[in-house]
Amino acid sequence: MKNQDFKQDITNKIIDLMQENGSNWVKCWIEDKSLLMPINAITKNHYQGINILSLWLSDKDTNEWGTYKQWQDFGKQVKKGEKSTRVLRYIQIEKDGENQELELIPIMKTFNVFNADQLEGYEPNIEIGKGAKFNHDRADEFITNTQAVIKNEQQKAFYSEMSDFINLPKMQDFIDTEDATAQQSYYSTLLHELTHWTGNKKRLDRKNSTDKKEYAFEELIAELGSCFLCTYLGTEPTIKKDHAKYLNGWIEILKDDNKAILKAASQAGKAFDFLLNLQTQKNQEKVA
Repeated sequence: MKNQDFKQDITNKIIDLMQENGSNWVKCWIEDKSLLMPINAITKNHYQGINILSLWLSDKDTNEWGTYKQWQDFGKQVKKGEKSTRVLRYIQIEKDGENQELELIPIMKTFNVFNADQLEGYEPNIEIGKGAKFNHDRADEFITNTQAVIKNEQQKAFYSEMSDFINLPKMQDFIDTEDATAQQSYYSTLLHELTHWTGNKKRLDRKNSTDKKEYAFEELIAELGSCFLCTYLGTEPTIKKDHAKYLNGWIEILKDDNKAILKAASQAGKAFDFLLNLQTQKNQEKVA
């Protein structure tokens, strides 16, 4: 599968989810599966960007992955007839530059990986397979460690880039729905706005625009960022009802550009990593 085919395949799957499930498109790809970020079983590093979506959409039962060779080196054998899942990775190649100096050029390549449940005689870690249990205190500490300014002045959720603060209704103002508990909706909404917060020019400096398509694209980044963060913290992601109106805009963007989902997932992944790094910095301060 070529890189272009990989991007188109993921794009088509996301569009199908949006068209078939409406505002529940995010929940549908991880329903009844372990709520965990996919990791490389050997390096223990979590996959990033578009690879998270690709592996979530593969319909496997665990979050442990590895290449055929990695599993072999680990003493495990992939079952005969099992199909791999594609992931993207940038590698550096050397190229002659100016003044006969070698330059490192990033090249995008696809790799085949297999899930732990595709191995002969291998029993995945049961705790890893079950997914993280949501911990209210852990989520609150995670959010506090970002030092984002969060206010409860209005009965609506938004991020103000000009004043650099998040506004959110109080937790007790969220209610249970058919699709989510009040708690799930509260944290999913807050983490959506926190992803917007990372885009401020003082942080990741994502382009801010009132253009309809670019605004919808930023909402897609925030929705994916919320999904990544909810999964990391162990609560089910839920799409904000008032963001359902962006579905048609998202579908239009994805149909026009099969690189769009890669770009959105990449930006959401950068936001996720940025917030994780803030946790490390805060913990180091506590130790010091």
